[in-house]
Amino acid sequence: MLSMVREALGDRYTVEREIGRGGAARVFLAQDREGRNVALKILHPELALSVTAQRFLREISMLAKLQHPHIAQMLDYGELDYLVYYAMRFIEGQNLRVHIDRARRISVPDTVRLASDLLDALATAHRVSGSANGDTGSFLRSQSPCTMESMQVVTTFSK
Repeated sequence: MLSMVREALGDRYTVEREIGRGGAARVFLAQDREGRNVALKILHPELALSVTAQRFLREISMLAKLQHPHIAQMLDYGELDYLVYYAMRFIEGQNLRVHIDRARRISVPDTVRLASDLLDALATAHRVSGSANGDTGSFLRSQSPCTMESMQVVTTFSK
């Protein structure tokens, strides 16, 4: 898939390598035209006409509206050569699960800060979603938040 992504998005991005994979998409590390590191999330092409694709497009729609210090900023999205994708700011750091596993114990102040960061991000997502009852229908996976500069940054919302 790496060669397919490079071919389709080569005019916009220099795609380095795959850095993540899930049931619906793969994530690649790339640089945009300005030289910024970005995470390219690409829907598996075989899912382009499925319910999963509709969820992916809802994720794009929601992320495009979000501006928050604890949510990775979306930079671009689209469809090229049958690839549905979006690009977001690449967050250097470990995911929340790895952070907790390595720490074994997290101090009360660090736990409060971590929870505060994530709850603040989720509250913003709920507000921006425009849902009457505040339910975006989204949840965070433990791999989604990343530790960066002593704060948590949400990188993925899933349904």
